[in-house]
Amino acid sequence: MKVEIPSLFADVTIDQFVAFKTARTDIERVMAATGLTRKLAGGIEAKSVQFIVQTFHDLITTDTAKHERILKIGGKDYGFIPSLDAITFQEHIDITGLAEQIGKGRAELITLMMAAVYRPITMKVGDKYAIEDYDSEKAKERAPLFGEVSMETYNGVLLFFSIISREFASASRRYSEAMNRTMVTEMKEALRLIDEELLTNP
Repeated sequence: MKVEIPSLFADVTIDQFVAFKTARTDIERVMAATGLTRKLAGGIEAKSVQFIVQTFHDLITTDTAKHERILKIGGKDYGFIPSLDAITFQEHIDITGLAEQIGKGRAELITLMMAAVYRPITMKVGDKYAIEDYDSEKAKERAPLFGEVSMETYNGVLLFFSIISREFASASRRYSEAMNRTMVTEMKEALRLIDEELLTNP
């Protein structure tokens, strides 16, 4: 029996990754890595099972990332959030909450995360586009559609938000430092005026 597993991380789908991560037995891990039925996976030699599981495990731990602005799924275009400045408070809460849960091992939430950040394009002019307003219920309905998307694309989403978070933290730090310098300057000026007042009116 010929058994095939992805050779590149870019070929690993979200569904495969989730199935492997949530599998309870090596047979289920083989099913996730190869797409074989339980019966066929159970007929593989024990030494081959261990090789397949270890090979796939090594593959998904040497991951790569690729940020895709637009995904085509089922003939429909889904655009990544075009402007982070326009993210609503609910979007922010849901996306950061999902990222936190996934980071704690809830791999089954990856497709929901993708459905939250990639939404149907409603208008497109050149390389600019607008997407459907965020709706958590619609995201849940669409989540299964993202199972065939590459894990490389999901990692691109994580990398993008990671960079944005670092830039935001850096900007906040610079703003805070600038505010502190301004406060110190203002305090020094206030003390100088007080000293002048005391010298003028002993």
